[in-house]
Amino acid sequence: MTPVRVAYPELRRTAREALRGAGLPLAQADEAADMLVWTEAASGGGLAFVRSGALAKPVRPRLSDEGTLVDCGGASLLAVGLRIADYALAAAQQGQPLRLAVHDTTGAEFLPYTARHAARLGCSVIAAYADVGGGGALSLLVEAQSGDRPRLAVWRDGDHAPSPADGRVTFVCGRAPISVLRRHGRVPDPPPDVPADIAWDARAADALARGLDVASEDYAAFTACSSLLRVPTSERSRAQAG
Repeated sequence: MTPVRVAYPELRRTAREALRGAGLPLAQADEAADMLVWTEAASGGGLAFVRSGALAKPVRPRLSDEGTLVDCGGASLLAVGLRIADYALAAAQQGQPLRLAVHDTTGAEFLPYTARHAARLGCSVIAAYADVGGGGALSLLVEAQSGDRPRLAVWRDGDHAPSPADGRVTFVCGRAPISVLRRHGRVPDPPPDVPADIAWDARAADALARGLDVASEDYAAFTACSSLLRVPTSERSRAQAG
């Protein structure tokens, strides 16, 4: 794929229109646009996800009676991840750390932003993503300590890319340190060769200053989504405009 250099603000402006064209409501598209562009800048894969068509599933997540399981019905983390994180954080404020299971979702690419969002709201969080829809070899784990600059470490088990499958996410949130959350959530320890910190925000800041290199095919599909909101030009419309 041939890369195309795009300015961060331009991509952010187009993102809202593209996500609306892909089926998200206005308010949700505006919020998801930040997640999409930050993800593309920090780690890549955001535009490719929109191009895949996995976003277009207008489903409302369902919460179990116990409040510890969310069934997304195939909705992606790009569409519902922030709201799920908000719920987990609100529940975790009650005292003990919360372990929240999220089933039938897609979009592992957007888990770092979701965890970053949770950490910036004042909690420690561990989030793990597993593709269990047949491929099963992908796992993604993100750690973020609370604070203005959360630390995020990511690793993958295997070389498979995320796919629209029966993805499952586990959020463990609370005021306790990460070490306490890990015991509470029963999530695996990272491999010894994984970096303790990846400068996600620094990557996004560099993209803001220099622009992003995105695959031309992904960008073309992205702008095509944004064009769906525009009214076709006609002789009648031009005459009425004058």
